[in-house]
Amino acid sequence: MLSIGINIVNRKIIQKKIKMLVFASDINPPELVEHLLMMAATMKIYILSPQLTQKEMGENLGLRTAGVIGINDNVSSDIFDVLLPFAQ
Repeated sequence: MLSIGINIVNRKIIQKKIKMLVFASDINPPELVEHLLMMAATMKIYILSPQLTQKEMGENLGLRTAGVIGINDNVSSDIFDVLLPFAQ
């Protein structure tokens, strides 16, 4: 359902298995995820950027930090429909 981390998300985008990307607001330097944003735009993947830090996103997932989360294409449509209005 979720792919967490730049490398895993990158791999899943290439495999066309990501429906939406969620980025933490404090990724530094932003160039770390620039290629993911370009790939998402090219492949028409929704982008969500809540005002949450990497630490806050990670804690909500039971991890130390999480800067990038990919929501996989097999996610429940109910969850996706709730998030979609907030996506770019």
